[in-house]
Amino acid sequence: MLGYYVGHGLVSPSGELHLATQVTDPRPNRLAHTSLAYAAVRDCLLSSRARTVVVVLDCCFSGRAVGTLGDDDVGDTAGIARIHGGYVLTAAARDASALAPRGAPHTAFTGELINLLVRGDPSGPAELTLHDAYRYLYHALPARGCPRPCHRATEWAQDLVLASNPAYRPPADPPSTTRAARPEPTVCPYPGLASFGPGDNADRIGLRTHQRLAADADAWDRQHRAPSLLYRGSRLGVSRDWAADAAGQRRLTTVQRAFLDAASALETGELRTERKRTRRLRVLIVALSVILLVALGAGGVALQQRQKALLGQHVALSRALAFKASSLATQHPDAQMLLALEAYHQFLTAEARSALLSQQSNLFAGTAEGHTGTVNAVVCSPDGTMLASAGADGGVRLWEPTARRTVAVLKGHHGSVNAVAFSPDGRTLASAGADRTVRIRSTPRWQSEAVLEGHGAGSQGNGVRDVAFAPQGRVLATAGDDRTVRLWDLDTHKVTATLTGHRDSVATVAFSPDGKYLASLSVAASSAAAPPMSLPTSGTCGAGCAADGGGLPTDGGRGLPGRVSPVSCPAAGRRRRLGEYVHRGPARWDHRPGQGWWAGCPGRYEERSSRVSSRCTARQIVRTASCGSVGTSVSQT
Repeated sequence: MLGYYVGHGLVSPSGELHLATQVTDPRPNRLAHTSLAYAAVRDCLLSSRARTVVVVLDCCFSGRAVGTLGDDDVGDTAGIARIHGGYVLTAAARDASALAPRGAPHTAFTGELINLLVRGDPSGPAELTLHDAYRYLYHALPARGCPRPCHRATEWAQDLVLASNPAYRPPADPPSTTRAARPEPTVCPYPGLASFGPGDNADRIGLRTHQRLAADADAWDRQHRAPSLLYRGSRLGVSRDWAADAAGQRRLTTVQRAFLDAASALETGELRTERKRTRRLRVLIVALSVILLVALGAGGVALQQRQKALLGQHVALSRALAFKASSLATQHPDAQMLLALEAYHQFLTAEARSALLSQQSNLFAGTAEGHTGTVNAVVCSPDGTMLASAGADGGVRLWEPTARRTVAVLKGHHGSVNAVAFSPDGRTLASAGADRTVRIRSTPRWQSEAVLEGHGAGSQGNGVRDVAFAPQGRVLATAGDDRTVRLWDLDTHKVTATLTGHRDSVATVAFSPDGKYLASLSVAASSAAAPPMSLPTSGTCGAGCAADGGGLPTDGGRGLPGRVSPVSCPAAGRRRRLGEYVHRGPARWDHRPGQGWWAGCPGRYEERSSRVSSRCTARQIVRTASCGSVGTSVSQT
C-alpha cells in the first residue's frame, strides 16, 4: 500500500502534524476540525492487511511523521505488532519547511522524485528500491538548496523495488591482457565474500534472507522457543516464499524449518482467533440490533399508551371541571366562568361545551379592581345604588355597581379595615378597623363625622372586627378582638352598653329584624371546638328546664318555614355521648358543624328539615320565647 500526500503541513498547539485541505482554517482553535490529522491516517494504515505500507509526505514539518511506522525504539510497539514492513519518506525534517519553486509545475521534492523515475540515476542499480530513491534525493535536493529528506524503515521495506532505472548501463567487460589470467576456483572458499554480478541480485536477496532466518532461528531456539520471537506479517511471508524454492529447501536446517513451521502455526492460530472474534462481534451486533428494534417497538407502544392515558386524563379532568363549574353557577359566577373555560381548554367534551354555553346565560357582570390588598368585606347600600368595600390596604372604597368604577376612596384607618356597614337609610357608613376604632361617615361627601374608640387590645391584634346598625338606624353594635360587644348611640357617639361573656375574640354581630335581639359569634379557642354564639336576651336565664324533665314546647316556627329545630329536655343531669349537651353557665348557644343547635340547659335536640347547622354564618337570627321554655327559630339571612 502506498500513501502519497502533497500539500500544506500544519502543526497543532500540541505539536501534532495536520494535513491541510481546501477548507482548512490555520487558526489554532479551528485546525483540529478543518484539517486531517496524520494520527488518523496512521490509524488507518496500521489497520491495513497489506504486508508493506509506504507513506510519502511532501509538506512542511513532515519529519514529524518519521517514526510512526518505524522501529520499536521510537515507541510505536502497536504498529510493529501489526505492520511488519513500513516505510516513511518525508520531504523535510521535523521543524523544516518543504519548498515549491515559483512557476514550477511540482514541488522541489516531488519534481526531483519524478525526475528520478523518468530519467533514472546513472549511478544506481538496475532496479530502484525505496532506499535508492532516498539516497538519490538526499544528495540531489541539497544541491538545489532544498532541505534534506528524512526516512524511516522497518523490516526490509526499504528494499522494496520502486521502478526500473532508465539510466542504468551494465558495466563493460574488462580488456584482456596478454598475461594469462590465474584460473579462479569454481567455488569460493569463503561463503559470502564472493563477488556478485548484475544477474546475481536474486541470489543476494535469498542469501540475506537465509542469513537473517538462521540468526533468528538460533536466537529462538536459545530462548526456549519463545513465541514472541517468531516471525509475523511480511517477514514471515518473505521467509516462507524463499523456503518454498528448491534452493531454500536444501539450505534449511531442522531448527530453521521448525522455526518457520511454528511461525506459520502461530499465524494460523491468530487468524483463526481473529475470525472467531469477528464472528462473535457480528453475532453481538445482530443481537444488539434485535434488542434495539424490540426496545424501539416497546417504546412506541409505551408512547402510544401514554398518549391514550393523557387523553383520558384530559377528558376526565374536563368533565370534572365542567361539573364543578355547573355547581358554582349561582354562587360564584366568576369561578364558574373560569372553570368552564379551563374545562374547554383541557378537552372539548360535551360537558365542557355545555358549561361554557350555560355560563353565557348568567348575570355575572364582572369584577371591580382598585384595592391594593385583600378585600375583607363588601356591603350594598339599601337602595342598591352603591357598594362599599373594606380592604387590608387601610381604605374604604365606594363603587357604582353598574359602571364598576370607584366613586370615592375613604382613608383614615391606620391599618386594615375589617368591616363596613350602611345604615338602614343609606346615609351613614360605619367602618371597623384593626386600629381599634370605628369611623362614622355621612352623605353627601362621606366626610368623617366621628371616631368611636373604646375597644381594647385583643389576643389576635384585629381591633374591631365587625359593625352592625340596628333597624332603627341610631344604635351601632361593634364586635371586638377584646372579647366584648359594644353598643353605641349614634346621636352622642358614646357607649351605651358593653356585653361580655365570650372566651375569645368576637368575630361578628347581627341584629334581629325587629331590633329586639342581638347575636354575636365568637372565634373558637381551639381548632377542635366549635365557635360559640352568645345571645343576650331581655330577661335572665334562671328558670331552666321543667322539673319533670318533659319536653318543652317550641315557638311553633316563627322563623322561616322549614328552618325550625325543636328542643326537648329530659331529666336534668342525664348525659349521653350523642344527641345531648349539658351547659350550666349563662345563656349560651353552641353550634357544631353537622350536629345542630343546643339550648342553654340540659337538653336533647332533633334536627329536621334542611341542614341549617352545616351552613351557619354570622348573619343568622336566633329568637327565644323565654328562658324557661326555650323555643328556637333559626333563619339564615
